[in-house]
Amino acid sequence: MIVLWKPVLAAALVLLPATWTDSDLVDSWAADLRVDSGFNVTRRDDALVLRALAEGPEASGQLVLTEHALPEPVSLITARVEAEVPVGSAVRVDVRGRLDGLRWTEWEAAGTALPYPSARVQVRVTLTASAGTAGPEVRSVALAARSPRANGAGPATAARTYRVFATDAGEVGSLTANGRTIAVDDQFAALPSQRGLSPATSGDYSVRVCAAVTARCAYVPVWDVGPWNTADDYWNPAALRATWKDLPQGTPQAQVAFQRGYNAGKSMFGRKVLNPAGIDLAGGTFSNALKLRDNAWVDVTFLWTGTGPTGALVRKVPVRMVPGGAAVGVAAAKAVVPIECHKTGAIVTGPLGSSDVWDRIGPGNFVPSVYVRTAVPRPVASVCP
Repeated sequence: MIVLWKPVLAAALVLLPATWTDSDLVDSWAADLRVDSGFNVTRRDDALVLRALAEGPEASGQLVLTEHALPEPVSLITARVEAEVPVGSAVRVDVRGRLDGLRWTEWEAAGTALPYPSARVQVRVTLTASAGTAGPEVRSVALAARSPRANGAGPATAARTYRVFATDAGEVGSLTANGRTIAVDDQFAALPSQRGLSPATSGDYSVRVCAAVTARCAYVPVWDVGPWNTADDYWNPAALRATWKDLPQGTPQAQVAFQRGYNAGKSMFGRKVLNPAGIDLAGGTFSNALKLRDNAWVDVTFLWTGTGPTGALVRKVPVRMVPGGAAVGVAAAKAVVPIECHKTGAIVTGPLGSSDVWDRIGPGNFVPSVYVRTAVPRPVASVCP
């Protein structure tokens, strides 16, 4: 099903058709396009539109809808969009499914099977407009949930880790892809795909970034898209990877473009790639959490690709080698982190009370449990050896 529409005639009223039968229909509903929250979108004349048009090459905005409960798990959500879409603009509908606790699947284009069936889903509507165009006007989005079907294996049991080149994102004062204004000491990462982009209010998609040169790790949400591409989910296997499927899993397109002249040494936008970066880090993560002074190779763990208990950081907190020990990094506010096990140690008073319980969120990485909000109680049996 087509969910990204670019008509050849300006200001054409278009209907994005969905093809389905009643036999596999589990639920259907209309998206609530009233804008209570969102990035660079508003309501005008009963339509969802961009609040501000492009000052540069392109303007974009998105509305993340309220989580929707289904009567049973499904693996396919289709969308039918009624919109006025001038030439040079586009509308896209993406869907993700909740797995357990705080975990989600990656964002998938509506009409594409989710990697794992889910009974709770969320929809994201993205509007884009090139400079000089009026931008799309979305009148309605009709959604339908389809019964599960065979779609491959479920999520991996261990989160995927790859060594990639990291750069300092900089750009203080500019907006991220989810609408956050970048501050001097911000703690977040940018990856070159919308599939792992968290809403600005959450760290649903978070990464662990460890720099061998400083022996420090940072746990941060993914709040931006970049640096060189916007559709290169290089952490996924070829069967799932959106673009550059001929490249090895874990290898960013920009890396081989820079090192070996792949795609004539250019990004998906035709820009000459000037470094092999596969991740951008906000200034606070780059300089303060990891204490990097220059761009460097780092080990990045894509935490949402693993299984097991997780928790969300209520506030930024130092990561320590042992409970109460030396600081070896930072866990940022809203980052969703694994809880591998827990130990007792120094009593800490934090946002969630006082406790001597410390959560291990990675090898040799501990944070006080009073900074970590969990969806379920910590299992007694998960005491660290």
